Amino acid sequence: SVSAPLSIEPQVKRIVTAPLSARIDRVEVEPGDRVTAGQLLLLLDTHALERERDEASAQLQAAAVEQGRARDEGDSDAARLAELRMAQVQANLSALEGRIAEGEVRASMAGTVGGSDLKQRLGATVSRGEQLFTVSAGTGMRAELMVSDRDIGRVRLGDTVSLALSARPFSRESARVSRIYPVAEVTRTGNVFRVIASLDAEADTLRPGMEGTGRIRTGWRPLAWQLLEPAVRWLRLKIWL
Repeated sequence: SVSAPLSIEPQVKRIVTAPLSARIDRVEVEPGDRVTAGQLLLLLDTHALERERDEASAQLQAAAVEQGRARDEGDSDAARLAELRMAQVQANLSALEGRIAEGEVRASMAGTVGGSDLKQRLGATVSRGEQLFTVSAGTGMRAELMVSDRDIGRVRLGDTVSLALSARPFSRESARVSRIYPVAEVTRTGNVFRVIASLDAEADTLRPGMEGTGRIRTGWRPLAWQLLEPAVRWLRLKIWL
């Protein structure tokens, strides 16, 4: 068998990021809250953008007045220049309206809110693309195991997995390997591969973020080989070098 640390994660999870760099003005939800699709999660401070929008609106009105005056005077060139200026200002105004609307951060789907409590960061500035929340759909859980690169070659799709969770030390969950990520991730303990295991039967007590250890059954090998394999692997690497 191959042992690896694991965490319980939802089958479907969306990461909510900051659409623009701004201060947090108001937070409407806390971790653990249930939300519906389109529900307001957080408001960003868009007062600076609103001032720019007001200035752009004034510029648009001034250009419209200038165009009307030029037409009344029969100055087609001035009217054309005013029309071009109006188009530019209108494009800028539309962009500002879009950015102001982005200040209302909403849930893209129904689910449970995760992440840190942003109410403790009211007034702080977030950067565009910074993670704000996660929203997890209530469509089931899965186990994510971080398998060492020295063991990943023994893991196959369909292998049986036994899960021991720290929050439930006296019970075991069973699962099967459903996906093996092809690219390694670098951690403090070395390179690991993310292995997804689908639960055979999901318990009502499972919660996202639970941690534990998973044991993947990879088939039978002679006991002598299991004892000697680490030394043989080390020796082969040394000889290769």
